Amino acid sequence: MTEPHVFIRQNHLSSHSIQRLKDHFYLRFANYREERSAFATQQQELRQQLSGSIEREPGARIAYIRLQQGMKRGKIQFEKIPKLEFVDPVLLESIRSHLIRGQELQRREDLLREQFEKEYKRQAEELYELFREQSNVQNALLFTNFEMYCSLNNSYSPKKTGKVWKIMMRSFAKTAPLSTFTSIGRPGARASTSRIRLAQWILLAWFNYFLLLPEVVRASRFRVKYEADPVGEAVWTVGAGEPIEVRPGLYQRDKRRFALKESRLRNLPSGSIVTWEELASRLGVGTDWVESRTTKLLAAGYLRNVLERKADTLTLTALIDEASSFRNVSGRVDGFVRHLEALHLIATRMENATDLHIRESLIHSAQKHAAECCDAVLWKGKRPLDLFHEDSYIPGGSDEIQAPARRTIDKWADILPLFDHRLKFRLFMKELLKERLPASYESLRQSLSEYAGMYEKEVALRRTSRNTVFAASPQVTRLEDLKDVYRERIKPAENGEDVHIGEDELMDLKAQLEEVGIKPQRTLQLLIQPAMNGKYVVNDCKNGYLAYSIYHDPGRHEQVLHKIRSALGCKEALLLTYSPSCGFNPNTNDFSETYSLTEEVHDPEEGGQSETSRLIALNSCTLEWNADMNRFELRAGDVRGIALYTGSLAPAYLPEDYRNIALLSQSGFLNGIGFEYNEISLGESRKLGRISFGDLILQRRKNILHSSLFSSLNFDFEGYGSFHELLESHGIPLRSFVRLFPVREGKLHIEYGATAIHKPIFFDAEEPLYFIEMLKHVQRSRQQYGEIAVVFEEALPDPYETDYAAEYVYEM
Repeated sequence: MTEPHVFIRQNHLSSHSIQRLKDHFYLRFANYREERSAFATQQQELRQQLSGSIEREPGARIAYIRLQQGMKRGKIQFEKIPKLEFVDPVLLESIRSHLIRGQELQRREDLLREQFEKEYKRQAEELYELFREQSNVQNALLFTNFEMYCSLNNSYSPKKTGKVWKIMMRSFAKTAPLSTFTSIGRPGARASTSRIRLAQWILLAWFNYFLLLPEVVRASRFRVKYEADPVGEAVWTVGAGEPIEVRPGLYQRDKRRFALKESRLRNLPSGSIVTWEELASRLGVGTDWVESRTTKLLAAGYLRNVLERKADTLTLTALIDEASSFRNVSGRVDGFVRHLEALHLIATRMENATDLHIRESLIHSAQKHAAECCDAVLWKGKRPLDLFHEDSYIPGGSDEIQAPARRTIDKWADILPLFDHRLKFRLFMKELLKERLPASYESLRQSLSEYAGMYEKEVALRRTSRNTVFAASPQVTRLEDLKDVYRERIKPAENGEDVHIGEDELMDLKAQLEEVGIKPQRTLQLLIQPAMNGKYVVNDCKNGYLAYSIYHDPGRHEQVLHKIRSALGCKEALLLTYSPSCGFNPNTNDFSETYSLTEEVHDPEEGGQSETSRLIALNSCTLEWNADMNRFELRAGDVRGIALYTGSLAPAYLPEDYRNIALLSQSGFLNGIGFEYNEISLGESRKLGRISFGDLILQRRKNILHSSLFSSLNFDFEGYGSFHELLESHGIPLRSFVRLFPVREGKLHIEYGATAIHKPIFFDAEEPLYFIEMLKHVQRSRQQYGEIAVVFEEALPDPYETDYAAEYVYEM
């Protein structure tokens, strides 16, 4: 492997700060429980002695019975017991001492109950003060949830403790992977910097709405796009329909086919470019007809604004440029552009501002301008409040991934094709198309799309090609067989045993992969955390193609691409990069019509300073199979290209052709290295063991409890005590990461769109605050989802043992 690129994602809240919450309450509680346990043991022994005396000494039988009954009640009136003088005086003194000890323990319990309530209140107030002190945490919340930021800072009440607790845990020790509440340590950075961008989903919605404004429609040029029905008069189009109410997040419009039965629509050849007036003239209709139907023709895809082709990188600057070309058509458009420009200025000012109050004021101003933009484009739905996304960068610091661990990663990477489900798609398509290749992509599109859809529905969701059409490929079946060998090896972990995979076992799997003709992954991205004693915990693993480096280290863009070319063997082929999820609109751009696969080429005669782009249009490409490199490639004339998708969206979210090429060319997340949550069955409880190879921990130990075990717990001292009995009975450590999953048909279930319950929360069972808020979290989720699995993952690394929780993004 080449020298890796390593970034550090570091959380904002220090271990020292959060441990201000800790006190000695748990030590007092543990001592009390220990003495209470000894007291119960002594009580049992004394009652056994009394039972034996009842049989042995019938003359004092009544006294022993009364003493035994009093022991059960915890109170004895010795003066009212007949024949007490016949009782063994040593035993009688032991009983008196035991009762005095019980009274003392009861006083301690009452005091602990009072201290428990005070400690919870103190911790809640202390946590809120800590929240107010932490400018980095405040800043992260300012950008991610402005409404909550205002609510929590305007006033404090006990009802808000749960939200503050979750935010602080997210800022302190969230793992697998770390969240937005982090700063990125960038190699070579000497100072902290900030990069602020307007949220992509807002830009896409504004752009779509803007193109539908009547004055913009009248001033635009359109490309006509349809398929003529060979039988009837109808034309077939592909469109996304009219924009519906916009909701925060990924702005995506699914395309579908429409049948348009207006025969006059054939008057314009598909591919024509016309103005609004030319459209009316060529169709032989009046402008009133066009005005009343243009929106529907755009929604159906018969018309497509040519701006959709130009704005393939949709940034705030690009939107300003496109909207400015219509600046004189109406006052509404003029206002839209002015507010966009104001937002651009605000974003720049925020990047240069470090004071939290200044940033808050700027966001208030930005929201006013954003609301004006929404009004201008006739936005449907609630106005967005969280407008910006921030990437916060800090100096990278030293690389703490030691050489032995790097060698271990290299060895482990050799068997990762076992877990690459997209590789199975490629191998199957190679077998299916081998008699047809090379062939034009256009002629293969239907087959590729059909099988890509089957892959997404069957293999991608089920994580296996067994009992699917893809199992018809001998190579795919062999891969599944080898994966079964691996799964059998880690099977003891299903029963709570730790599994350590030996190097010989790994090398044997590698050799068998090579026999099938499968080569190791050429690029890899690990999200990994250093633990104690030189161990490293793997949070996630994917074939990342240095996408993180491309995005977060633009200064070394060419160096990164050079490494990728080297790893993929691109000496005689172009590396064709495309990224339809980073600043690209996957909903309006048509891959087959756009020269979107590009290779940046530096001219050596100009000292590497001038830059040109070589472009390949997909609809003119031939698809080939390179047997030496075991991959699909594209060819346009004498130019051979390797397509490389560097975006973040899964292929299922991409338009048809983008998805097909991504599935043919590369991998994604590698699944099945450990046990995935949605394959874990659960009765009342179960344990999963740790899985490791060398210094790599591939899966943390897990204890999983059914939520019914928590149903009788209350938010008080008694509940706290019962909870610790529950932890002890199942061997669960006091510190852990907790995740929640609905249980469906006896298995853990991933509820898509409800990621908040799956996010790991650091849990310190010693502290009253943690106990109460976690129990509330469990009970709220149980009310919403029914049966719940509570997963306790070992706190590895233990966030108390480091200054800041950190995760490495390791790209090699």
